[in-house]
Amino acid sequence: MDDCCELEWWRAVYAELQSSALESLEGNSTNERLAAIQEALHERILVGTYVASASDLRTTIARGDYNCLTALAIHWDLCSQARLPVEIWSQPGHVSLRSADDLLIEPGDPRHFAPSRSDSRAFRRLTPVELLGKFYYNRGVEELRAGRFSAGLALLQISLQLDPADADARENLLAGLNNWAVEHCRQQRYDLAAPLIGQGLSMAPAFAPLVANDRLVREKLRQ
Repeated sequence: MDDCCELEWWRAVYAELQSSALESLEGNSTNERLAAIQEALHERILVGTYVASASDLRTTIARGDYNCLTALAIHWDLCSQARLPVEIWSQPGHVSLRSADDLLIEPGDPRHFAPSRSDSRAFRRLTPVELLGKFYYNRGVEELRAGRFSAGLALLQISLQLDPADADARENLLAGLNNWAVEHCRQQRYDLAAPLIGQGLSMAPAFAPLVANDRLVREKLRQ
């Protein structure tokens, strides 16, 4: 089936799960209903296991495996459908939700629903669009780890377009450019390494690995 048909199919499958999770929400207060969503999420949708690399929502919908990102995206959607206001918050390597009453909600942990005791300065509030950038970020990092530099860098660039303030995405993009340049240098393809280094230095002129490799490549190209 083509992409449009596949997308509609996944939407239909998720709509059934969404309806099942929302159909029996109980409680009069906002916090009671938020707790009910947390419970329904794990009873009806997150029925697999936590897998750190499970950043594809199709995996979560099909098998119930999840990570903090996919769990949060679905939890946030359920809250939106139930008209329960929650905020998306990010810290390095992790995302979570907070209620209007400052309850910290960890969607991936059915037992974690408690008043926030974390230093709010370590967190950054995200919009839904910026949250989408996290999906591209995770996929990009996985591609870089597998040595697929072109795909990984393209995904990280999209991530930064969606969330320009994401320091992790920026650091990984710079590291990816540097590592790809190093691979070219190992094969003595200095002419291919040079533009990658130049792209990175245009973003961060003081990034030490790129500065060092820039000197090396310039020297090799002069020989």
